[in-house]
Amino acid sequence: MSKVVYQDAKVTEYDDGTEEVRFSEKEWEIMRSDPAFGYVRRCGHKTTIVNGELIDNDCMECESGFYE
Repeated sequence: MSKVVYQDAKVTEYDDGTEEVRFSEKEWEIMRSDPAFGYVRRCGHKTTIVNGELIDNDCMECESGFYE
């Protein structure tokens, strides 16, 4: 388990170089609706676009366990 080296209300940084970033509900609303952010899911991964349509179902990357 990684050790926390820095933490505030928005971010937690770990000694292995990873970090956890927290967003407000308003920030999530903007990121989920704005193509400039790639239509971000709550898990932080981009929403898949197939044939020009957003596929906003469960994140296959997270479901596969690859990012756990």
